[in-house]
Amino acid sequence: MEEKHIVRSKIKKFIKESKVEECIFKDYDQCIGDIKSAHSIQNNRYLKMISKKGMLKTITTGDSNGGDFKFKSVGRKIFGVFSGFCDIHDSKLFSPIENIEYNKTAEQNFLHVYRNLAREYHAIKERHKSEKRTLNALTEGIDINLEKYKITDYNKKIQIINEYNNFIEK
Repeated sequence: MEEKHIVRSKIKKFIKESKVEECIFKDYDQCIGDIKSAHSIQNNRYLKMISKKGMLKTITTGDSNGGDFKFKSVGRKIFGVFSGFCDIHDSKLFSPIENIEYNKTAEQNFLHVYRNLAREYHAIKERHKSEKRTLNALTEGIDINLEKYKITDYNKKIQIINEYNNFIEK
């Protein structure tokens, strides 16, 4: 039983060390305040409406081999949370969906999509960091050319999202 506890502890530590906390908005020199943990879907306005006793149902696979789908309860306070914007960019960018009633404007619709895209971008960066750390741990002490074995799938996704962000900024 003690061994399971040690393994769980190491996994939790690995996951924590693989977290990415940075403002993904390109205007870094204008960042003010700490990186915020924010919901990809507004918590008090939307998640509260669809939760029961503060819980939401999500769908997961039963195992890593793609087993049966299962429903899992997740607290709405942690559902869809990511650390992708500094305080000022989060507040300024998303004010029209955080502080104004939803009126189905093009700007509000865009901001909902943009925030969710930002969360996916953030998740890709965290997976990429985790995979690099795993690869480094597995190959520690082995003399191979790691450049030859780049994780190109995630690099390509990050490149596409960066190109999208550059397009938006124009």
